[in-house]
Amino acid sequence: MKTTKLFWIIVLAAFAPTAYGQDLHNGAEILQILNDSEISYIIDLTKEDFPAPDQSNNLLFNNFYRPDPENPSSITRYQVSEEGQASLEKAEKAFEAREYDKARDFYIEVLKTDPEYYKMMTYIGQTFGIERKWDDAANWYQQALEANPIDYMTHWFLGDVYAVQGDYDTALRLAITGHILNRNNPRILASVEKILNEQKRKYLDINAYPQVQIDSVGPKEVNIRFQEAWLGYALTKAVWDFEPGYAEDMGSGRTQESILEEKECLINLLNGASKKALRKDEGIRLANEAVQAGYAEAYILYELLLPQYPHVALQLPKENMDVLYEYVIRFRIR
Repeated sequence: MKTTKLFWIIVLAAFAPTAYGQDLHNGAEILQILNDSEISYIIDLTKEDFPAPDQSNNLLFNNFYRPDPENPSSITRYQVSEEGQASLEKAEKAFEAREYDKARDFYIEVLKTDPEYYKMMTYIGQTFGIERKWDDAANWYQQALEANPIDYMTHWFLGDVYAVQGDYDTALRLAITGHILNRNNPRILASVEKILNEQKRKYLDINAYPQVQIDSVGPKEVNIRFQEAWLGYALTKAVWDFEPGYAEDMGSGRTQESILEEKECLINLLNGASKKALRKDEGIRLANEAVQAGYAEAYILYELLLPQYPHVALQLPKENMDVLYEYVIRFRIR
């Protein structure tokens, strides 16, 4: 690894052995892996800020359901029959023409031919909502959620109904759940913020994106660019990204959505974080507060994985969704 003697001293001082689980490597062990590697790792310390990538187009659509609601991994894309598709097209034309009663009739026809096309229940509820028939809208949204609890749109729209009726606590839980199920959708987050405004609270705009950039710059040559406070995260991430066989040896495989990978990076970030970094870097401060309170995996999911891979939320069990809701309430709202 290409570096300087001064930097070695800093690294060795910051990377004391960790008290976390034995399956994860502490900073000193990560450093040894880098030193012994056939890859040349170039240290590139910077004061440059790394903004979070624009994920505004990384959106989900309500095209999936769980055939077995008790099995989170049973995610299936909706299929509609030719007859159902014909009724759906008529419904959409009526909806666009603002003939909502007629649109409802066609959506109901779709359900008759395709009873598992559950999002039609949401669309029926939407027509009632537009007509401000809140009880009818809520009834259809509830049916839709019972049939398919991973439909972000249903949570979102039902939350709007409760907000109109003044039940802001229920509205907020539904809206946040919809937000988690479609992490990058700005309109759902706007609904969350509108409800919070009614409660005289606000959603905190925090940049939790790792201040790290790692690139291959030549054969067996990797550049690790990072802000000083993110040293532990950067070196650990470089090992996961480029050290041959490391991910497989950790039992994770090189999956994009590895919680284990992010957990090891996070632990080494916090073990090497100075008091100054914990005070001044809002991303590190948030990570530390979450880990100390027992929300490490929720932090990883909400802040690091779901923005990149929003589909992961569709496979989360209810207990994980509940913890994510608690995380947002506790750490992202004031």
